Amino acid sequence: QGAIKAVEDPSRRTAILDIVGVNRLVSALSLDVISHTAGKMAGPLLGGVLLATVDFQGAYVFVVSLHLVNLVLITRLRIPQPPGVSRTEPVWKSLVVGIRYALGSRELLGLLYVTVIMNALAFPLQQFVPAVGRDHLNVGVGLVGVLVAADGIGQLGGAALLAISRNQPSPGRIFVMGSLLVLTIVILFVWSPWYVLSFFLLSVAGVGQAGFGTMQSAIAMLAAPPEMRGRMMGVLSECIGIGTILGTLEI
Repeated sequence: QGAIKAVEDPSRRTAILDIVGVNRLVSALSLDVISHTAGKMAGPLLGGVLLATVDFQGAYVFVVSLHLVNLVLITRLRIPQPPGVSRTEPVWKSLVVGIRYALGSRELLGLLYVTVIMNALAFPLQQFVPAVGRDHLNVGVGLVGVLVAADGIGQLGGAALLAISRNQPSPGRIFVMGSLLVLTIVILFVWSPWYVLSFFLLSVAGVGQAGFGTMQSAIAMLAAPPEMRGRMMGVLSECIGIGTILGTLEI
């Protein structure tokens, strides 16, 4: 699953650029964040309903059927080819070329540094939210579930604002502000003694996460020339993986 995600994520986002072009990239990536977050929130809810009504076997059949429908729909998808001659090269060579190019760009190098930091120090801590709700805030299972969904609610709101906004500040500024917001909320959240305040903080962190996630891919593609965009998205996925491994080991 991890290997498939490493291929799917960068290819999906570069395909978005091929479909909408540079001028509408930020809005399109915001819609991508909205669809991802909405699915992440609705999936567990639907899964719980299915398990309660048609048990595991029925839920499994339903999910497999959805995958088959999606497979048919994907075969009908047509993505416009970007201008220029495309060529294939070994994965490791592509990765080395991408890293060398990033080392020569302060913007891309900063993007990769912040990506590793966020995936190592911020996002893994989300796994502790249920335990904090249960053991520190002393609420039941239902309110714990609402607390877990708080950052998703914030992400939906933040991504919607980016999608409809016409006068956006620079992608780099949104990226840095979103990252600092998430890291600050991580520190404040663990000191919150009240459930309502904790929910509010996680929702605000979700807004920052929407800015981080949207602009992360936008910067990687806009700061690189067309022939380097695929490679840079691959390097970005490597940094996400490295940060996630460091964060998991830390926990």
